[in-house]
Amino acid sequence: MIHYTLNTGHAVASPRSGVSRGAIEALQPLAEHGGLIPGFSPFRVTVTHGTGSAVFTIWRGEEPIVTCGLAWTAEGGAEAWPAIEKLYLDLSDTRPELVAPGKAAEKPESLPWLAVVLLPSLLNQSRDDVGWLGDFERCMAWTILADV
Repeated sequence: MIHYTLNTGHAVASPRSGVSRGAIEALQPLAEHGGLIPGFSPFRVTVTHGTGSAVFTIWRGEEPIVTCGLAWTAEGGAEAWPAIEKLYLDLSDTRPELVAPGKAAEKPESLPWLAVVLLPSLLNQSRDDVGWLGDFERCMAWTILADV
């Protein structure tokens, strides 16, 4: 899976072998229904499932801090990418410091992909409080993919 953060332009391959079976089992209820993230209260995740895609948002209380689009089919990519790209492009108008300078967002060419948009309320969090987010994003994505 390609794990791509639009705000930074950083993309990295995230192999399935990088996520333990235990992590997938622990996150299964969240991948299906969302909810509080165990061990990271007051963080929670909401999930919307599409056909060949899913979008999940990580919240701290009432503030969304990260939204992730996951696609594993071409149809899913065609559904998820426009929503993620719009969210990112809207930031360029309101919060240009959250936009990668001189780099347009580009949908990853290979499937599956996970596209992440860091939201303004993330800036209100301490690094110690949110240092786990990248790992959680990819673990959540592989958990969703385990069911397809």
